[in-house]
Amino acid sequence: MSQQSEVVDEVIDGRRGVYGEPKDTYPRIAQMISGLLGVEVHDWQVPLIMMCTKLVRTAEAPDYSDNSDDIEGYLALFRELVGEEMLHARSVDDYLMLKAARAVHGPSYGGGIGDE
Repeated sequence: MSQQSEVVDEVIDGRRGVYGEPKDTYPRIAQMISGLLGVEVHDWQVPLIMMCTKLVRTAEAPDYSDNSDDIEGYLALFRELVGEEMLHARSVDDYLMLKAARAVHGPSYGGGIGDE
């Protein structure tokens, strides 16, 4: 594990200890954003929204690691919230093949390339 990954893990773990599990809090945040905007926002979209702030801050202060650490943390939380729905493909062709296989085999299909 790289030193950078350790920093991100510490940030995420520390925030979990203070704010709770994202699987519990992000749906509540999504409901609040949905009410404010008048459109449905999903829990997995919350970390993407949070990243927007950090991306703007990074552009203003690219040498401040807090912002890039938080971006990595939000990306990790995004992946966690998407969970098994994430299709692990390395090309558009692979993605389309996996998406089609999931349509045939059902939403729980998690096979990799060549497993269909």
